[in-house]
Amino acid sequence: MKLTVLGYANPSLLVNSTYPAACKTYVRGLAANNDSMIIADWQQLVREQQKNNIIPESLQEQFEQEATAPNWRAYAQVELMGFGWWNCINETIRRVEPTEKMHRQYEQLFTQVQSECEDVD
Repeated sequence: MKLTVLGYANPSLLVNSTYPAACKTYVRGLAANNDSMIIADWQQLVREQQKNNIIPESLQEQFEQEATAPNWRAYAQVELMGFGWWNCINETIRRVEPTEKMHRQYEQLFTQVQSECEDVD
């Protein structure tokens, strides 16, 4: 998270990081300060997002509006950093699957644990 925040000010930090190359593709244009690369990276991100969106054409419309705005670089940076870089990195974070033992230890930390949801199998 800290690296991502620092990356807003200096995207080259992200390109030189140890994270997967697939994630770095979202910030290469920003790091190079290359407008055509930024637009291309942003458009590619929109295409990727359209695959998982119920109204994919709305993403393209939003892109077209924002890409022609006077402050298009700010829009691009937010999209590429937040939805490209961060989502990609977030998918690479190893998570521990809770075990029954962990659940029992958790419950022992409290004198009473109440749950309002029903277990549905």
